[in-house]
Amino acid sequence: MEKKRFDIKDPITYEIFKHRLWSICERSHYTLSRVSGSPIVIDAHEYLSGIHKADGEAVMVTSGVVLHIVGMERAIKKINEWWKDEEGGISDGDQFLVNDPFVAGIHATDMGITKPVFYKGKIIAWVGSLFHTPAVPAAMNPGGMCPDAINAYQEGLRSQALKIVEKGVQRSDIMRTLTANTHDPFLLGLDHVAKIAANNTASDEIVKMVENFGIEYVEEAFDRIIEETEEICRKKLKELPDGVWRSILYQDTTGREVKPIKIQCTLTKKGDKIKFDYTGTDPQQQGSYECAEPGALGHLFVVLATQLFWDAPWGSGILKSIDFHFPKGSLLNVDFPMPVSNAPLVITSENVAHQCIVKMFYADEKYRMLDGKIYKEGEM
Repeated sequence: MEKKRFDIKDPITYEIFKHRLWSICERSHYTLSRVSGSPIVIDAHEYLSGIHKADGEAVMVTSGVVLHIVGMERAIKKINEWWKDEEGGISDGDQFLVNDPFVAGIHATDMGITKPVFYKGKIIAWVGSLFHTPAVPAAMNPGGMCPDAINAYQEGLRSQALKIVEKGVQRSDIMRTLTANTHDPFLLGLDHVAKIAANNTASDEIVKMVENFGIEYVEEAFDRIIEETEEICRKKLKELPDGVWRSILYQDTTGREVKPIKIQCTLTKKGDKIKFDYTGTDPQQQGSYECAEPGALGHLFVVLATQLFWDAPWGSGILKSIDFHFPKGSLLNVDFPMPVSNAPLVITSENVAHQCIVKMFYADEKYRMLDGKIYKEGEM
Protein backbone atom coordinates (compact mmCIF):
# COMPACT_ATOMS: atom_id res chain seq x y z
CA MET A 1 0.00 0.00 0.00
CA GLU A 2 1.24 3.46 -0.92
CA LYS A 3 2.43 5.58 2.00
CA LYS A 4 0.24 8.38 3.19
CA ARG A 5 0.88 11.57 1.27
CA PHE A 6 2.63 14.46 3.02
CA ASP A 7 0.89 17.82 3.24
CA ILE A 8 1.99 20.02 0.33
CA LYS A 9 1.52 23.07 2.60
CA ASP A 10 4.23 21.91 5.00
CA PRO A 11 7.20 24.17 4.06
CA ILE A 12 9.87 21.93 5.57
CA THR A 13 8.77 18.83 3.66
CA TYR A 14 8.45 20.89 0.49
CA GLU A 15 11.99 22.25 0.79
CA ILE A 16 13.32 18.74 1.43
CA PHE A 17 11.50 17.60 -1.69
CA LYS A 18 13.01 20.37 -3.84
CA HIS A 19 16.52 19.65 -2.59
CA ARG A 20 15.96 15.97 -3.31
CA LEU A 21 15.08 16.87 -6.91
CA TRP A 22 18.21 18.97 -7.18
CA SER A 23 20.35 16.15 -5.87
CA ILE A 24 18.85 13.78 -8.44
CA CYS A 25 19.79 16.19 -11.22
CA GLU A 26 23.29 16.47 -9.76
CA ARG A 27 23.68 12.69 -9.59
CA SER A 28 22.49 12.46 -13.18
CA HIS A 29 25.08 14.84 -14.59
CA TYR A 30 27.75 13.30 -12.34
CA THR A 31 26.98 10.02 -14.10
CA LEU A 32 27.38 11.79 -17.44
CA SER A 33 30.83 12.99 -16.50
CA ARG A 34 31.93 9.59 -15.17
CA VAL A 35 30.75 7.55 -18.16
CA SER A 36 31.48 9.92 -21.04
CA GLY A 37 35.09 10.47 -22.03
CA SER A 38 34.22 13.67 -23.86
CA PRO A 39 36.18 16.80 -22.87
CA ILE A 40 33.01 18.75 -23.69
CA VAL A 41 31.41 17.18 -20.61
CA ILE A 42 34.42 16.70 -18.34
CA ASP A 43 36.24 19.99 -19.00
CA ALA A 44 33.79 22.37 -20.68
CA HIS A 45 30.78 21.23 -18.58
CA GLU A 46 28.36 21.64 -21.46
CA TYR A 47 25.55 19.33 -20.48
CA LEU A 48 21.99 19.33 -19.31
CA SER A 49 20.30 17.07 -16.78
CA GLY A 50 16.65 17.69 -16.08
CA ILE A 51 13.41 16.45 -14.56
CA HIS A 52 10.16 17.11 -16.39
CA LYS A 53 6.47 16.59 -15.80
CA ALA A 54 4.64 13.90 -17.73
CA ASP A 55 3.61 16.51 -20.33
CA GLY A 56 7.21 17.68 -20.82
CA GLU A 57 7.26 20.91 -18.81
CA ALA A 58 10.62 21.37 -17.11
CA VAL A 59 10.37 21.16 -13.32
CA MET A 60 14.07 21.50 -12.54
CA VAL A 61 17.32 21.35 -14.48
CA THR A 62 21.01 21.59 -13.70
CA SER A 63 23.29 22.49 -16.52
CA GLY A 64 26.52 23.99 -17.67
CA VAL A 65 24.63 25.50 -20.61
CA VAL A 66 21.06 26.42 -19.69
CA LEU A 67 19.90 27.11 -23.26
CA HIS A 68 19.25 23.39 -23.74
CA ILE A 69 16.20 23.43 -21.44
CA VAL A 70 14.05 24.60 -24.37
CA GLY A 71 15.19 21.77 -26.60
CA MET A 72 14.61 19.03 -24.06
CA GLU A 73 11.17 20.31 -23.06
CA ARG A 74 10.03 20.51 -26.66
CA ALA A 75 11.55 17.11 -27.44
CA ILE A 76 9.47 15.44 -24.73
CA LYS A 77 6.29 17.15 -25.89
CA LYS A 78 6.95 15.94 -29.43
CA ILE A 79 7.68 12.38 -28.29
CA ASN A 80 4.36 12.34 -26.44
CA GLU A 81 2.66 13.53 -29.62
CA TRP A 82 4.47 11.29 -32.11
CA TRP A 83 4.50 8.05 -30.16
CA LYS A 84 1.05 7.99 -28.60
CA ASP A 85 -0.45 6.24 -31.66
CA GLU A 86 2.66 4.36 -32.81
CA GLU A 87 2.82 0.60 -32.56
CA GLY A 88 4.42 -0.26 -29.24
CA GLY A 89 3.88 3.29 -27.99
CA ILE A 90 5.87 4.49 -24.99
CA SER A 91 6.81 1.72 -22.58
CA ASP A 92 8.60 1.51 -19.26
CA GLY A 93 12.35 1.48 -19.94
CA ASP A 94 12.18 3.21 -23.35
CA GLN A 95 14.59 6.01 -24.20
CA PHE A 96 14.42 8.34 -27.20
CA LEU A 97 17.07 10.23 -29.16
CA VAL A 98 16.18 13.71 -30.46
CA ASN A 99 18.50 16.24 -32.09
CA ASP A 100 16.48 17.93 -34.86
CA PRO A 101 17.09 21.68 -34.41
CA PHE A 102 13.81 22.47 -36.15
CA VAL A 103 11.99 20.52 -33.47
CA ALA A 104 13.87 20.68 -30.22
CA GLY A 105 17.36 22.07 -30.05
CA ILE A 106 20.08 24.43 -31.22
CA HIS A 107 21.88 22.38 -33.86
CA ALA A 108 22.30 18.69 -34.76
CA THR A 109 25.30 18.24 -32.47
CA ASP A 110 23.06 18.84 -29.44
CA MET A 111 21.94 15.25 -29.08
CA GLY A 112 19.49 14.63 -26.27
CA ILE A 113 18.20 11.34 -24.92
CA THR A 114 15.11 11.33 -22.74
CA LYS A 115 13.34 8.63 -20.75
CA PRO A 116 9.81 8.33 -19.35
CA VAL A 117 9.57 7.49 -15.65
CA PHE A 118 6.78 5.00 -14.94
CA TYR A 119 5.10 4.27 -11.63
CA LYS A 120 2.43 1.58 -11.43
CA GLY A 121 2.00 1.61 -15.20
CA LYS A 122 1.67 5.39 -15.56
CA ILE A 123 4.14 8.00 -16.83
CA ILE A 124 4.73 10.31 -13.89
CA ALA A 125 7.76 12.21 -15.18
CA TRP A 126 10.47 12.37 -17.82
CA VAL A 127 14.21 12.71 -17.32
CA GLY A 128 16.60 13.96 -19.96
CA SER A 129 20.31 14.23 -20.65
CA LEU A 130 21.83 16.31 -23.40
CA PHE A 131 25.24 17.55 -24.39
CA HIS A 132 27.15 18.60 -27.48
CA THR A 133 28.27 15.50 -29.40
CA PRO A 134 30.58 16.46 -32.27
CA ALA A 135 30.42 13.09 -34.07
CA VAL A 136 27.17 13.86 -35.91
CA PRO A 137 26.35 11.03 -38.33
CA ALA A 138 26.60 12.05 -42.01
CA ALA A 139 27.61 15.69 -41.37
CA MET A 140 29.59 17.24 -44.23
CA ASN A 141 32.31 18.48 -41.85
CA PRO A 142 33.90 16.60 -38.92
CA GLY A 143 32.58 18.01 -35.68
CA GLY A 144 29.17 18.83 -37.10
CA MET A 145 29.80 22.59 -37.40
CA CYS A 146 29.37 23.20 -41.11
CA PRO A 147 29.99 26.82 -42.13
CA ASP A 148 29.77 26.00 -45.84
CA ALA A 149 26.42 24.23 -45.59
CA ILE A 150 23.66 25.62 -47.78
CA ASN A 151 20.91 23.39 -46.37
CA ALA A 152 20.11 21.30 -43.30
CA TYR A 153 20.61 18.02 -45.18
CA GLN A 154 24.36 18.66 -45.25
CA GLU A 155 24.56 19.11 -41.49
CA GLY A 156 24.00 15.49 -40.56
CA LEU A 157 21.34 13.24 -39.10
CA ARG A 158 18.32 14.91 -37.50
CA SER A 159 16.74 12.33 -35.22
CA GLN A 160 13.03 12.72 -34.54
CA ALA A 161 12.58 10.50 -31.50
CA LEU A 162 14.45 7.34 -32.43
CA LYS A 163 13.72 4.71 -29.77
CA ILE A 164 17.35 3.97 -28.93
CA VAL A 165 16.41 1.89 -25.85
CA GLU A 166 13.31 -0.31 -25.84
CA LYS A 167 11.91 -1.65 -22.56
CA GLY A 168 15.30 -1.32 -20.93
CA VAL A 169 17.29 -2.96 -23.75
CA GLN A 170 19.59 -0.88 -25.93
CA ARG A 171 18.63 -1.31 -29.57
CA SER A 172 21.73 -2.59 -31.35
CA ASP A 173 20.28 -1.87 -34.81
CA ILE A 174 19.85 1.83 -34.03
CA MET A 175 23.23 2.19 -32.30
CA ARG A 176 24.99 0.26 -35.06
CA THR A 177 23.44 2.48 -37.76
CA LEU A 178 24.33 5.68 -35.92
CA THR A 179 27.95 4.71 -35.30
CA ALA A 180 28.40 3.41 -38.86
CA ASN A 181 27.66 6.85 -40.25
CA THR A 182 30.09 8.98 -38.26
CA HIS A 183 33.83 9.61 -38.44
CA ASP A 184 34.21 8.80 -34.73
CA PRO A 185 31.95 5.85 -33.84
CA PHE A 186 33.57 5.26 -30.45
CA LEU A 187 32.94 8.84 -29.29
CA LEU A 188 29.34 8.83 -30.50
CA GLY A 189 28.59 5.46 -28.93
CA LEU A 190 30.12 6.34 -25.58
CA ASP A 191 28.33 9.70 -25.49
CA HIS A 192 24.97 8.02 -26.02
CA VAL A 193 25.70 5.32 -23.44
CA ALA A 194 26.55 8.09 -20.94
CA LYS A 195 23.19 9.77 -21.50
CA ILE A 196 21.35 6.48 -21.18
CA ALA A 197 23.17 5.74 -17.92
CA ALA A 198 22.45 9.21 -16.55
CA ASN A 199 18.75 8.83 -17.33
CA ASN A 200 18.67 5.44 -15.61
CA THR A 201 20.26 6.97 -12.52
CA ALA A 202 17.71 9.79 -12.40
CA SER A 203 14.64 7.66 -13.13
CA ASP A 204 15.52 5.11 -10.44
CA GLU A 205 15.86 7.91 -7.88
CA ILE A 206 12.55 9.49 -8.89
CA VAL A 207 10.74 6.18 -8.37
CA LYS A 208 12.27 5.95 -4.89
CA MET A 209 11.13 9.50 -4.20
CA VAL A 210 7.59 8.68 -5.28
CA GLU A 211 7.58 5.66 -2.98
CA ASN A 212 8.66 7.94 -0.13
CA PHE A 213 6.50 11.03 -0.73
CA GLY A 214 3.55 9.48 -2.56
CA ILE A 215 2.49 10.05 -6.16
CA GLU A 216 -0.09 12.74 -5.34
CA TYR A 217 2.48 14.79 -3.44
CA VAL A 218 5.04 14.50 -6.23
CA GLU A 219 2.61 15.64 -8.92
CA GLU A 220 1.37 18.54 -6.78
CA ALA A 221 4.92 19.57 -5.94
CA PHE A 222 5.96 19.51 -9.62
CA ASP A 223 3.14 21.93 -10.41
CA ARG A 224 3.93 24.10 -7.40
CA ILE A 225 7.60 24.47 -8.35
CA ILE A 226 6.68 25.69 -11.83
CA GLU A 227 3.99 28.02 -10.48
CA GLU A 228 6.33 29.47 -7.85
CA THR A 229 8.97 30.11 -10.47
CA GLU A 230 6.50 32.07 -12.57
CA GLU A 231 5.37 33.99 -9.46
CA ILE A 232 8.97 34.92 -8.61
CA CYS A 233 9.49 36.21 -12.15
CA ARG A 234 6.27 38.21 -12.28
CA LYS A 235 6.94 39.73 -8.87
CA LYS A 236 10.29 40.97 -10.09
CA LEU A 237 8.71 42.37 -13.24
CA LYS A 238 6.21 44.38 -11.18
CA GLU A 239 9.12 46.04 -9.37
CA LEU A 240 10.81 47.13 -12.59
CA PRO A 241 9.90 50.29 -14.53
CA ASP A 242 7.49 50.14 -17.44
CA GLY A 243 8.72 51.18 -20.84
CA VAL A 244 10.04 50.21 -24.26
CA TRP A 245 13.73 49.63 -24.95
CA ARG A 246 15.50 48.65 -28.18
CA SER A 247 18.87 47.34 -29.20
CA ILE A 248 20.47 46.62 -32.58
CA LEU A 249 23.69 44.67 -33.06
CA TYR A 250 25.44 43.11 -36.04
CA GLN A 251 27.13 39.85 -36.89
CA ASP A 252 29.95 40.02 -39.41
CA THR A 253 29.37 36.81 -41.37
CA THR A 254 26.77 34.35 -42.60
CA GLY A 255 29.35 31.57 -42.50
CA ARG A 256 29.74 31.71 -46.28
CA GLU A 257 30.03 35.46 -46.80
CA VAL A 258 31.57 38.28 -44.76
CA LYS A 259 29.00 41.05 -44.41
CA PRO A 260 27.08 42.83 -41.63
CA ILE A 261 23.84 41.11 -40.54
CA LYS A 262 21.41 42.91 -38.26
CA ILE A 263 19.72 41.43 -35.19
CA GLN A 264 17.22 43.69 -33.43
CA CYS A 265 15.27 43.31 -30.20
CA THR A 266 12.52 45.46 -28.72
CA LEU A 267 11.65 44.89 -25.07
CA THR A 268 8.22 46.08 -23.93
CA LYS A 269 7.40 45.89 -20.24
CA LYS A 270 4.13 46.83 -18.50
CA GLY A 271 3.17 45.66 -15.03
CA ASP A 272 4.05 41.98 -14.73
CA LYS A 273 4.12 41.43 -18.49
CA ILE A 274 7.20 41.57 -20.68
CA LYS A 275 7.78 40.81 -24.35
CA PHE A 276 10.94 40.35 -26.41
CA ASP A 277 10.18 41.14 -30.05
CA TYR A 278 12.89 40.51 -32.64
CA THR A 279 11.05 42.26 -35.50
CA GLY A 280 13.62 44.12 -37.61
CA THR A 281 16.12 41.24 -37.61
CA ASP A 282 17.49 40.54 -41.09
CA PRO A 283 16.01 37.76 -43.23
CA GLN A 284 17.51 34.26 -43.28
CA GLN A 285 20.75 33.86 -45.26
CA GLN A 286 22.54 31.19 -47.27
CA GLY A 287 24.80 30.30 -44.40
CA SER A 288 24.70 28.39 -41.12
CA TYR A 289 25.06 31.32 -38.67
CA GLU A 290 21.32 31.45 -37.95
CA CYS A 291 18.70 29.66 -35.84
CA ALA A 292 15.50 27.73 -36.07
CA GLU A 293 12.94 29.03 -33.58
CA PRO A 294 13.76 26.55 -30.75
CA GLY A 295 17.41 27.64 -30.91
CA ALA A 296 16.53 31.32 -30.74
CA LEU A 297 14.34 30.74 -27.70
CA GLY A 298 17.15 28.77 -26.09
CA HIS A 299 19.47 31.77 -26.56
CA LEU A 300 16.87 34.06 -24.99
CA PHE A 301 16.43 31.70 -22.03
CA VAL A 302 20.12 32.10 -21.16
CA VAL A 303 19.64 35.84 -20.68
CA LEU A 304 16.42 35.37 -18.73
CA ALA A 305 17.93 32.79 -16.37
CA THR A 306 21.19 34.61 -15.72
CA GLN A 307 20.46 38.33 -16.00
CA LEU A 308 16.77 39.01 -15.47
CA PHE A 309 15.47 36.15 -13.28
CA TRP A 310 18.74 35.04 -11.71
CA ASP A 311 17.01 34.23 -8.43
CA ALA A 312 14.36 31.96 -9.96
CA PRO A 313 14.73 28.18 -10.36
CA TRP A 314 15.60 27.04 -13.86
CA GLY A 315 12.41 25.62 -15.29
CA SER A 316 9.30 26.19 -17.38
CA GLY A 317 8.05 28.87 -15.01
CA ILE A 318 10.56 31.34 -16.45
CA LEU A 319 9.23 30.85 -19.98
CA LYS A 320 5.63 31.14 -18.74
CA SER A 321 6.38 34.62 -17.40
CA ILE A 322 7.35 36.17 -20.76
CA ASP A 323 6.13 36.65 -24.32
CA PHE A 324 8.42 36.53 -27.35
CA HIS A 325 8.33 36.90 -31.11
CA PHE A 326 10.89 35.66 -33.63
CA PRO A 327 9.71 36.69 -37.14
CA LYS A 328 9.25 33.73 -39.45
CA GLY A 329 11.91 33.63 -42.16
CA SER A 330 14.33 35.78 -40.17
CA LEU A 331 17.82 34.83 -38.95
CA LEU A 332 16.23 33.68 -35.68
CA ASN A 333 13.37 31.62 -37.12
CA VAL A 334 14.56 30.18 -40.43
CA ASP A 335 12.46 28.08 -42.76
CA PHE A 336 13.35 24.43 -43.21
CA PRO A 337 15.74 23.32 -44.73
CA MET A 338 17.96 26.35 -44.12
CA PRO A 339 21.30 25.45 -42.45
CA VAL A 340 21.67 26.10 -38.71
CA SER A 341 24.73 24.13 -37.58
CA ASN A 342 26.46 27.29 -36.31
CA ALA A 343 23.36 28.49 -34.46
CA PRO A 344 25.25 28.69 -31.12
CA LEU A 345 27.34 31.48 -32.64
CA VAL A 346 24.23 33.58 -33.16
CA ILE A 347 24.89 34.77 -29.63
CA THR A 348 24.11 38.29 -30.85
CA SER A 349 20.48 37.42 -30.14
CA GLU A 350 21.43 37.07 -26.47
CA ASN A 351 23.43 40.28 -26.52
CA VAL A 352 20.59 42.46 -27.84
CA ALA A 353 18.20 41.07 -25.22
CA HIS A 354 20.84 41.68 -22.55
CA GLN A 355 21.27 45.29 -23.64
CA CYS A 356 17.51 45.86 -23.50
CA ILE A 357 17.38 44.39 -19.98
CA VAL A 358 20.31 46.57 -18.86
CA LYS A 359 18.54 49.68 -20.17
CA MET A 360 15.40 48.69 -18.28
CA PHE A 361 17.38 48.19 -15.05
CA TYR A 362 19.17 51.51 -15.53
CA ALA A 363 15.82 53.30 -15.63
CA ASP A 364 15.35 52.36 -11.95
CA GLU A 365 17.59 54.17 -9.45
CA LYS A 366 18.03 51.23 -7.11
CA TYR A 367 19.70 49.22 -9.88
CA ARG A 368 22.20 52.03 -10.49
CA MET A 369 23.68 51.70 -7.00
CA LEU A 370 27.38 51.01 -6.65
CA ASP A 371 29.14 50.98 -3.26
CA GLY A 372 25.99 52.45 -1.71
CA LYS A 373 25.89 55.42 -4.10
CA ILE A 374 23.22 56.06 -6.73
CA TYR A 375 24.89 57.17 -9.95
CA LYS A 376 23.10 59.51 -12.32
CA GLU A 377 23.30 59.18 -16.09
CA GLY A 378 26.78 60.09 -17.34
CA GLU A 379 28.51 59.67 -13.97
CA MET A 380 29.40 55.96 -14.13
